[in-house]
Amino acid sequence: MHEIVDLYTTTEVAFLRQAIENHVGDVLGLSSLTLKNYHLEVSEDQHKTLSDKRLRVFRECDSKQIESLAGTRGLMANHPGHKIANIVYNSFEREERPEFYFRLVRPGHPDDVGPPHCDFWFDAAMGTGWGKGNTIKFWIPIEIEPGLNGLYFFPSAPPDVPFTIIENRGLRRPQIATPIDSLGTPVLPCPAPGQGLKFGDDVLHAGAPNRGTSTRVSIEITLVRGPM
Repeated sequence: MHEIVDLYTTTEVAFLRQAIENHVGDVLGLSSLTLKNYHLEVSEDQHKTLSDKRLRVFRECDSKQIESLAGTRGLMANHPGHKIANIVYNSFEREERPEFYFRLVRPGHPDDVGPPHCDFWFDAAMGTGWGKGNTIKFWIPIEIEPGLNGLYFFPSAPPDVPFTIIENRGLRRPQIATPIDSLGTPVLPCPAPGQGLKFGDDVLHAGAPNRGTSTRVSIEITLVRGPM
């Protein structure tokens, strides 16, 4: 269903943390920023600005450096026949370069995380053409309080949980079509910063509300089988 894998060293995690801090600082016009205290240093309006995925995808210069990290190179070596997925912003905006992006989840803000879903639902809604069973997700915490925030999985959920596709202003997104309380008790794995949660595109998961005291920060990498 999912597994925890070692990916990035402490030094590499420090680089990723600094890259996100610089990125967010530039986007929001902040001269300094500490990711753990992000929730204390930004306003609600500033945080809403970063709800746009286009502002959370690493810039090309940072992406090239992330690609060159030993952890990323090891990840690719362990998955022959796969490539890092190109950027998909929404159902009609793409960019032809590898996608690395980050998420920021504040404590006490349950709206910072979305409902349960499988990744192939988004492929179906956005027309990526990847197809079910052809992608692998790596969710990598940079700042995390194990047991208090992270990513939920639903091992007791029934197979083939139904979903629908909704459209708003031309944008298509999937939506779970069964009551959340029918999914069973979620499991919250506890990876350390730099480790990755690895799972397939048919695995039901959701961001866990942050019950900690600092901002949860993570990056995501999707591998696609075969040519893209």
